[in-house]
Amino acid sequence: MLLVEDNPADVLFVRTALEHGGIETEIFVAQDGEKAIEFVEAADANPLAPCPQVVLLDLNLPRASGTEVLRRLRESARCSCVPVIIITSSDAPNDRAQAARLGANRYFLKSHNLDEYLKLGSVVKEVL
Repeated sequence: MLLVEDNPADVLFVRTALEHGGIETEIFVAQDGEKAIEFVEAADANPLAPCPQVVLLDLNLPRASGTEVLRRLRESARCSCVPVIIITSSDAPNDRAQAARLGANRYFLKSHNLDEYLKLGSVVKEVL
């Protein structure tokens, strides 16, 4: 699983939500958009490099936006069909529409309420 998130607190929330949902998987964390794009490019360049099972992607990232990462992922020779769940604090209609247009599978709003955040585990199970 590839988690693209620059906020350490949100990384912890995601890990907790996945554990709570009974999802046991290795999580590679990319802390900015460029590192996520490098991950995808490495998979394209090396047939032995893994594609992630699912990508959990924040939209607001340093160095390259979440939409840039999603666009690059959908252009990937090997990883274009990987499910993508947008995890963001933005409920803007434009962000939702652009994510859908670029092929995001789900759109999950971050919450400061842990019980709401824990629902992410169910969302991930649905796309797997």
